[in-house]
Amino acid sequence: MRQTTARRRVNRGVALLDEQTPGWDERVDLGLLARDREGGGVLAQVYGDHLTGLFRLNLIWEDDGTACGFKARRARDHRRQVEEWRQVVAPRAEVRVSRLLRDQVVRREADIRAHADRVIDAWLASVARTEGPPELTVPAQTPRRMLPAPGEDVSRTIIDILSADPAEPVGQRAAAG
Repeated sequence: MRQTTARRRVNRGVALLDEQTPGWDERVDLGLLARDREGGGVLAQVYGDHLTGLFRLNLIWEDDGTACGFKARRARDHRRQVEEWRQVVAPRAEVRVSRLLRDQVVRREADIRAHADRVIDAWLASVARTEGPPELTVPAQTPRRMLPAPGEDVSRTIIDILSADPAEPVGQRAAAG
């Protein structure tokens, strides 16, 4: 089987899986796919076993999955098909991982911002309740304005706020640093 034949067959299988089982690529382990063992094929990973996959995709009566790149007749053909499946699944996995990492960063920044708001609000409330001079004087600028915009380094700004000279406005300290 030529590489173009393997590519055509795998593309047929990808189109069928995308139509019948959205998200199928999230279930495929590329390391397991490369092994020549039963249970490592695409259908086995997506549906539990090869035969169940053929049945669910209505291929059970047509062929054994060869026409859609789910099975190869020879070892050489199998290696080519595995490479084609890798070229389809790997970029999808990279996109999924990038999306997950981005979402985690956004959630973490939101958590830090919320925590900083609570700390600052509690500190301002305690300063407002004290009748004598507080332990720290309130900087000329309200610290809340100094919180970073999305994408900025949150930890650096919080450290600057907490370590600022109480007599020096926060904005001047940030400009000097």
